[in-house]
Amino acid sequence: MAGLILSLGDEERSSTHRLKEAFEDYKDLALSYAHTQQKLAIFKYGRRHDEHDSNYFESDDVAVCAVGSLLYAGFGFEDSVSQLGMALKEAKSCTELIDRIDGNFLLAIVYKKLGFCELITDFGGVINAYLCESGGNIYVATSMLALARSLPVTPDKDAILMFLRSGMFFDENTYFNEIKVLKPACIYRYEFSGSSLMRTEYWQPPQDVAEDVSLREAMEKTRELLGAVIDRIPKTKALFDFTGGFDARLILAMAYGRATKPLNAFFFGPPESREAKIVRKNCENLGIIYNNYVPGNGWSYNFFDYVLEAFRLSDGLENACVYAPILMIQKMKRQNGFRYSVIGLLGELFRQRTTMQELGKRGKRKPANLKRLVKYRILAGDFDPSAFADPYIAKINSLPARLSEIYGNTLKKLGSSPPNTLQLDYIYFAQRARRWGGRNVTTSNQIIQPICPLWFRKPLEYVMALPPRIKKRSQLVRSVAEKESPRFAEEKMINGAPLALMTPGNLYRFIPGLVFFMRIALRKFSQVFFNKTIWAGLTTPDYNTGQWYRSALADERCKALLDYEKMVSSKFYDRTRFNEFLQRAKAPDFHFYGQLGNIITAELVLRGTGMLEAGNKKYSANEMEKTAQKPIR
Repeated sequence: MAGLILSLGDEERSSTHRLKEAFEDYKDLALSYAHTQQKLAIFKYGRRHDEHDSNYFESDDVAVCAVGSLLYAGFGFEDSVSQLGMALKEAKSCTELIDRIDGNFLLAIVYKKLGFCELITDFGGVINAYLCESGGNIYVATSMLALARSLPVTPDKDAILMFLRSGMFFDENTYFNEIKVLKPACIYRYEFSGSSLMRTEYWQPPQDVAEDVSLREAMEKTRELLGAVIDRIPKTKALFDFTGGFDARLILAMAYGRATKPLNAFFFGPPESREAKIVRKNCENLGIIYNNYVPGNGWSYNFFDYVLEAFRLSDGLENACVYAPILMIQKMKRQNGFRYSVIGLLGELFRQRTTMQELGKRGKRKPANLKRLVKYRILAGDFDPSAFADPYIAKINSLPARLSEIYGNTLKKLGSSPPNTLQLDYIYFAQRARRWGGRNVTTSNQIIQPICPLWFRKPLEYVMALPPRIKKRSQLVRSVAEKESPRFAEEKMINGAPLALMTPGNLYRFIPGLVFFMRIALRKFSQVFFNKTIWAGLTTPDYNTGQWYRSALADERCKALLDYEKMVSSKFYDRTRFNEFLQRAKAPDFHFYGQLGNIITAELVLRGTGMLEAGNKKYSANEMEKTAQKPIR
C-alpha cells in the first residue's frame, strides 16, 4: 500500500533525501520500513492514518515490500506479503512462485545473502511505478513527480501534447524524457555486483480465443476464478461500489451471494438522480447498507483545493480536476471507517463493451479498425484546438495517426491473425486500463486500499480468451450474477431491466430497458438536429461540474497559474486565443472543461510546487521558481 522508493547503485544521498522528502512532506506518507546496504536503499511508505502496514516483511535472508493489493497462494490480502516472504526464504527467486501471485501490485524483494534484488510489476502494470537513471544510478519510485523534483529531467513535449489532447499518456511515456513507466508483467533483476537492470517477462496475453466453450462452462469457470478473489476480501472493512450498470453489480452480486453479514455499498451522484434512486431501492430490497457521500455546500468554493491535492497524489498523470471529486470520495470512505474500496474497473472486457464498434463483424480474423477506434472513442470528447499555437495545432491534427501507430505496435504482442475482438480488448487492457485506470488506482492507493477483482490476472486472462458470442449482450455477466444470487439478479438496473438472463418467461421485464434506450436515442437526435431537449425528466442530470470549474477559475491561485506570461507551458498556446478560451470557460454554455482540466494539470506539473501547500510546509514564490521547469521552447 501507499508508496515505494528504490535506489540502486552508489547512493547519492542528496537525491535519495529529496525523494524521501517528496514522499513524506509533499505526499504526506509515513515511512513504514527502510533497508540499506551496499548499492541499494529501499524505503517503503504507508498511509499515515493506518495503524499497521502489512505490506512488508523482513528476515535475515529477504526483505519484501509491496504496494497495492496482492494475493499469494490461498492467503488473504492482509497475510499474503508475510506468507510470500516466508516462502521466499526457501526459494532462490520470485520466478519460482510467480504463478501463485496475483493482484494489482508492485513488489520489491531484496535477497540479502544472494546479492541481488527483484522488482516485479503486476500483469497489467496497474500499479504505476517510474524509472529514472541519473549519475550512473537507477531510481525507481511510485511517484513520477518525486523523481522529477529530485533529479535533472527535461519535458517530453510530444507526450505532454498527447495528454493535453486526450487526457492520457501512452506506452511508457510521462511528462519527462528521462522518466518512464515500468513495463507490465515483468521481473526486473539487479545484481549488486553489476550496474544494470535485467528484465524478464513472465506473462503473455492470450493469443487466440476458445471457440468451443459453452456459456455454462464459461460461467462456471468465471465464478471459480472471480470467487477466489472476492472470497478473500475483508468484507466488514470494505465498501463496494454500486451503480446502475453491469460491472460493479457483477462484483457485488458475487459478494452478496457469499456474504454472511450485510454488505456496505456506495453510490456517488445526486440523491435525486434516477440512478441514485434505483440503487437505493436495490439496497433496501436486498438488505445492503446504502452509502451516498455528497459534496458539501462549500464544495464549489473549495474545489481548487481538492484539485491541488489531487495533483499532488496523482503526479498530474491524470486530469486533476476529474480526480478531485474521486479524492473527496476516497477520503470520506476512510473517514467513515472503511479500509478497502472494491471497484468494478475493467468490466468492459467481461461483456464485450470494447468491441461494439466492429458491429456485425465481431470475432472475425481481420484487422480491427484502429482509425475508427481512435476517432470515435479515444478522441471523441469535446476538444477546441483554437487555444493552441499554430505549430501545435498541426501536431494535434497528426495525433490520430500517431495513436493508430501506437495501437498497431501494441498488437504485435498478439499472435498472427487474432480475432478483431481480442485485438480491441488487448488495446484497451494494455493502454487505457494500464495508463488511465492504473493511474487512478495508484493514486487512490495513497488514501484507501482499492481492490479491483476484475483486474486480477487469473479471471481476466480467462475472460479475454472467450469468444464474443459468450460475452455479447452481457450474457456472461448476467449468467454469473444470476447463478451466484438469483435475488440480486432480479433487481432493476438503471435501464429498467433486471441483471438476469433474458428468457421467454421474463421477456416482459426487458421491455422498459428497450423503451429507455429508444427514448435516450430519440432525445439525443432531437438535441443534435433540432437543438431541442425532449423528455427532460427522463434522467436527472449528474452534478453540474461546469460550476466547479468556473469556481476554480475565480480562485486567485488558479488565475496566477493560468497567467499566460508566467506559464511554463505557454509556448503550447497562442496568447490571444488562449485568453479568449479562458474567458469563454467562465460561461455556462462552455463545453470544453475536460480540456481545461488537462491544461491546468499539465501546468501544475511543469510549474513544480507552484502555489501548493504540502503537509504543513507552505512553498514560497522563490521556492516555486527554484523547482519550476524551464519554459517550454
